[in-house]
Amino acid sequence: MMRHQKIAATFGAVANQYEQRAEVQRYAAEALTRRIKRLDLPATPLILEIGCGSGLVSRPLLRHYPKGRFLLTDLSLAMIQAAQRQNGHEGNIWYAVMDGERPSVAAGFDLIFSGLTWQWFQDPLGSFARLTALLRPGGWLVFSTLGEQTFQEWRKACESVGIPCGAITHPARSIWESAKTLVEEEILITRHASALDFLQSLQAIGANHPSPGHCPVPGGALRRLLRRHPAGFNDCYHLLYVSYQA
Repeated sequence: MMRHQKIAATFGAVANQYEQRAEVQRYAAEALTRRIKRLDLPATPLILEIGCGSGLVSRPLLRHYPKGRFLLTDLSLAMIQAAQRQNGHEGNIWYAVMDGERPSVAAGFDLIFSGLTWQWFQDPLGSFARLTALLRPGGWLVFSTLGEQTFQEWRKACESVGIPCGAITHPARSIWESAKTLVEEEILITRHASALDFLQSLQAIGANHPSPGHCPVPGGALRRLLRRHPAGFNDCYHLLYVSYQA
């Protein structure tokens, strides 16, 4: 199974419970939505979402742009079905299973947005180029993603017991700034009952897919790490909000 198929399957398996546990994703969705609402878009904008998930970002935008035409896409059919249940089937909303790294749509969008999906891309800058090519002149690409400081405490914990860390290494903020974007950032601290609780929180939302090429560590080594953090494990999400106008 290819990597993007594995990611789709992992998120699809938790689609029905996703919003109950996706606290960070909800926070980032609200922050991204506020930024999008400040944009000067046409009265009837053509809008594409990459990685719609269960609809955390699209729901408020559907209300904010009632005359907008929305194409909501995701790798996971189960996630799209969850979004359909939440958003409805109005005449201005279309849904499609699509790989956001290789979009199969015509150009001409006034807005392309994505909430915490970019970090799963294998070719972040190549995907950026392909998606910005779909914008009309003056159109916007706006997305949230994770920065290089994400899960730094978990990385340190893995290093302390000599095991490889399976967490994905995210592009630095400077990578996006070099693409002539506006980048805003914040650090969000998450607090967990234990290191095991931290891992379970990722699994509950399907975000436990490891970096490419990572091999599972022996169970004994992982248990040794978890015993070092039986209570009170804190880590952080390095949130980046990236905006680009064509």
